[in-house]
Amino acid sequence: MAALRTFSLQACTITFGGFTISGFSADDAITLDPSNDAFEVVTGADGDVSMSQKAVSWGVKISLSQTSKTNDTLSALIKSDILFGTGVLPFGVVDPRGTTVVALTAARTIAYPSLALGTTIKNREWKLHGVGEVFVGGN
Repeated sequence: MAALRTFSLQACTITFGGFTISGFSADDAITLDPSNDAFEVVTGADGDVSMSQKAVSWGVKISLSQTSKTNDTLSALIKSDILFGTGVLPFGVVDPRGTTVVALTAARTIAYPSLALGTTIKNREWKLHGVGEVFVGGN
């Protein structure tokens, strides 16, 4: 029997350090990339295969509209981190309509976004990096 599934970014809860992130750009609002493969495969000269487990951290890109007030929050957080080292915070994404969960227990903003100004609304792409658990589920 066929199933009907839906996804809504509006239904997701996205937080960084207790702040709710909002004001996303039109598409690819959040991207998570693993730092490396979870296992390294080594094949010996005789054909035996061994695997070693690797630690995986996560790069996060958050694309916000130029008009998003979250830009103010992220600017303040990275500035505070640079000055006082206070920027290691939890980052989370919960999709109530699906099973994807992002629970980075320690993340920090690692770069300011590029700044472009013009006659149209631009995007601000913030980069974070962190460690924790990610479950890539479905809807």
